[in-house]
Amino acid sequence: VTLQRSTLSAPSWQQKVSGVYGEACQLCSLGRDLLTGRTLHRTKRQEQLGARLGRNNPIGHMIAGGGASLVHDAVMTPVDAVKQRMQKFKSSYTSSWQCSKSMLQEEGFRSFYRSYGTQICMNVPQQCVHFMAYERIKRHLNPGNEYRPTIHIVSGGLAGGLAAAITTPLDVCKTLLNTQPTMSDTKQPAVRGLKNGLVTIYRVAGPAGFFKGLAPRMLTIAPSTAICWWIYEMFKFSLSDN
Repeated sequence: VTLQRSTLSAPSWQQKVSGVYGEACQLCSLGRDLLTGRTLHRTKRQEQLGARLGRNNPIGHMIAGGGASLVHDAVMTPVDAVKQRMQKFKSSYTSSWQCSKSMLQEEGFRSFYRSYGTQICMNVPQQCVHFMAYERIKRHLNPGNEYRPTIHIVSGGLAGGLAAAITTPLDVCKTLLNTQPTMSDTKQPAVRGLKNGLVTIYRVAGPAGFFKGLAPRMLTIAPSTAICWWIYEMFKFSLSDN
């Protein structure tokens, strides 16, 4: 994928937003092709790679989950930043448009990607664990790889819950970076970056602070991944020639 930028004049914020989402859409298209196997089998060399990272290879499952997460986060990080600000207690925002406009005017375009590094550090390991655990659990409970909705729901729920629990400390850090007050409000330096966020959480709440919201996070993600895998497997088996 070739990404080009104009050097004739400084782009406006609308052009920046359009450019980021345009590039992300191109990455989504490429990622979709890669993860659905459309490009992995076009050459003999790629077929050999697919054989080495076969269906039962946990490394292949981890690469697939991590790659999908990278594409997802490039598109959804700004949306997540707006959502979390609107969910704050006594939030002053009345709509997502007002929140986005205020963030852009007061803090600049980078405020939408303030937690992007933390998001990647959290979601890539989460999806690696999620995909690998799902395939492991499913293969253990369903060796024949048949369409069994109960097995897919249980496997998806357990895999999602495990991945959510492991990455909860990074989710707490991401929430801190997205919802912290501005410097003008606190008269103190803003928390910036993953390392600074983790240090701040430890100083304020101690080790227990890294697992704040663990139960709600697991209860939110586990049913979501259970339904997602169930529907995915249903369509996969319904549309499969076999």
